[in-house]
Amino acid sequence: MNTLKCQYEDCGLILEKPVTLLCEKNVCFKHLDGLEINFKCLCCSKQHSIPVNGFSVNESIEKMIENFRYQKDPLRNSIKGSFDELNEILFKEYKGLDSIDFVNNNNLTDTHNDNVFKEIDDKIILILKDDNKDDETCKIVDLKVKSNDFILSSNCGELIREYKGHTKSVKSIQINENSNRLISGSEDKTIKIWNLETGECLKTLREHHDWVNCILIISNNKFLSGSDDKKIKIWDLDSFECLNTLKNEKGIKSLCSISDNQLACGCYDGSINIWNLNNLTKVKTLKAHDDCIQSLLLVDKTKLISCSSKNNIKIWNLETFECIKTFEGHLSHIYQLELILDGILLSCSFDKTVKLWQIETGKEKELKSIRFNYPVYCLKVLNENLLAIGLGNEKIQIYDLKKQRTVKIFSSHSNIINQLNSPSYGYLLSGSDNGEIKMWKIFE
Repeated sequence: MNTLKCQYEDCGLILEKPVTLLCEKNVCFKHLDGLEINFKCLCCSKQHSIPVNGFSVNESIEKMIENFRYQKDPLRNSIKGSFDELNEILFKEYKGLDSIDFVNNNNLTDTHNDNVFKEIDDKIILILKDDNKDDETCKIVDLKVKSNDFILSSNCGELIREYKGHTKSVKSIQINENSNRLISGSEDKTIKIWNLETGECLKTLREHHDWVNCILIISNNKFLSGSDDKKIKIWDLDSFECLNTLKNEKGIKSLCSISDNQLACGCYDGSINIWNLNNLTKVKTLKAHDDCIQSLLLVDKTKLISCSSKNNIKIWNLETFECIKTFEGHLSHIYQLELILDGILLSCSFDKTVKLWQIETGKEKELKSIRFNYPVYCLKVLNENLLAIGLGNEKIQIYDLKKQRTVKIFSSHSNIINQLNSPSYGYLLSGSDNGEIKMWKIFE
């Protein structure tokens, strides 16, 4: 084997075993801290750079890696306590890092390919073993956030597309992927139907006479709109015609389908009206809250959850229409409700928090409160671990519930982000107070 020297500036230290960075430079350990290296990522095959600052190679880690230099087979003769061979790793067609479903986030062993992965400060040291050689090569690999078969893209937060046309605040964004359309409602009193993939506005509907606060898709070719003008309109998505109009007593803030033919409508006066969509009649009115119903959410087809500007959340039995639980804990307006796995409810508020609640248990205090630096106007569950958060500083944060920290911040909005939605194929849509709608890359 040829003698290798450290290639960092004029160091020239002879390396008995190579430590190869992704730019293919060989360096000694003391130069791993504080460099910024351009490389072709093994995971995505794209050119980008990572700062290696924060990858502080402390003595124990350095000793661990030095040990690998002198071990012919690190998998079978590893340092005690440093690596665990995993009994269960699921494999797909092997294409590098993305091919492995890790069942452990700490010490990761690819027993099929005799490689060892070790996570250190959001980087992975990858020990590559070649059966045809006597040595092992260390590489530093950019660690991707992995959760439930979704991996945050190396370009997470990249602006993909803009949908331009609204002149005032975007109040609702809904997606019909079967027809490849985006439907939005706005304070400019219009509904716009867009081509989701091109950003082209296909139609502008102007039949409401006040703010359009909510859009609800009820089938492949029908959707509803609710407005401050006290009307719910039923639309044909193919012809863009208004099929029917329901006249409500109060302005409408939120809509939720609770069965194939029943609709819940949240009003500004705190009431919830239940409508039958077959005969277009109102069947029930609940005096639910003392102020505007900001959001409605259906759970298990048997419960309706509502939140209001008066800081509380209520759960309703849809058979008896009785309130069976009240959650209190927010200190200001609650804007939105979202459901995550295992019966956990999420709520976001002007009080700068996202709170987690257990729906089924008797506890009426939050399980957890996540505090941010700005009011939280909207949120979207991306998967069981990751949330997209729209903040009052015009930024979007991707928050990891498992790691309990923000893993990405981005935006090019110039006003408050008050709407988030996500198609099923790895993107995020956001709407802001100045009428902007944008699509962002999130997952690979």
